[in-house]
Amino acid sequence: SELQCNPIIVNGTLYATTPKVNVIALDAATGRQKWRFDPHQGRRVLGKMRNRGVTFWSDGGGVEAANAVNSPSGAGADSKPADERIFVAVRQYLYALDAKTGKTIWEFDSAAPVRTAISIAQPRGTGCEGRVAYFGDQKANVYALNADTGKELWRVSVDDFPGAVITGSP
Repeated sequence: SELQCNPIIVNGTLYATTPKVNVIALDAATGRQKWRFDPHQGRRVLGKMRNRGVTFWSDGGGVEAANAVNSPSGAGADSKPADERIFVAVRQYLYALDAKTGKTIWEFDSAAPVRTAISIAQPRGTGCEGRVAYFGDQKANVYALNADTGKELWRVSVDDFPGAVITGSP
């Protein structure tokens, strides 16, 4: 596999991909593995795959909840914990994983292998209340997905040249 990415560290956890494109979460201080996600579900990996790494997303709920619990008034102590996700693309699939457990939240099957890293934003006017995941595939399609649900918001072919490939992040 071609690893064309760096690991990321968030809140003391290192998230990375392996040469067989598994996603791992390690305690950044000790190296202890917290979880591993195998998108191949144990099947043998044949051939070379490119990998653009992982992207982290959080709704920020955990920070507010922690501050509320520690506040003198206890206001907001019932706040929900943060929704934290890791996004990774393997072949033509985009996966949203629970950052704490590595369990699949949703997966999306694109028209061709994903060739970019995943960008997360909260743009206006998309019809999506939350964040949007953007990425490109090997057939020069750019996608926008609801990052909460994996629902496709739109897809645009940006080049009609046969063999056109998007290789940079949107």
